[in-house]
Amino acid sequence: MNEEIESFNGFCNLENFAGLHTLDMETYIPEDNLLSVLSTIETIPAQNSLRTFSLSCNFGILEACGPEAILAADWHRFCSEILRITQGKLFSLSIKLHYVYSGYSSDEQDEEGLEDINGHCASTLFRLRSENLSRLAYPPTCTLDTSHTVHRTFSD
Repeated sequence: MNEEIESFNGFCNLENFAGLHTLDMETYIPEDNLLSVLSTIETIPAQNSLRTFSLSCNFGILEACGPEAILAADWHRFCSEILRITQGKLFSLSIKLHYVYSGYSSDEQDEEGLEDINGHCASTLFRLRSENLSRLAYPPTCTLDTSHTVHRTFSD
């Protein structure tokens, strides 16, 4: 049985979902800081069928913060849980960072600001991968894909 759970934010007890193949979750940074994600994945049984896990980290949406706020989350605990779940089997992990910031206009100066923020997000993602997620590089069976997007909302 190929079970799949649609994307959600919050806690879900997965102890009875050993046949789960795909999991897609969302979290909000800094409000949640992976707490609901960790609470959920800790319930995945050691013997499981999970092969694909996608995590969308939304930040700057509910509370204004810089991209580096993502680094303060408990990535050590997250990596420990991913390693426990994978146990040497083929596994695909995707982490997507979605950053929202307020812009003032669509003029050239704001476009330069968007480029600066995009660069800042890229360097923060590099740090996340190299510093916080480096433990996941060693199991050759675990592939890690990271990406980021920057969205601007306009304000007066």
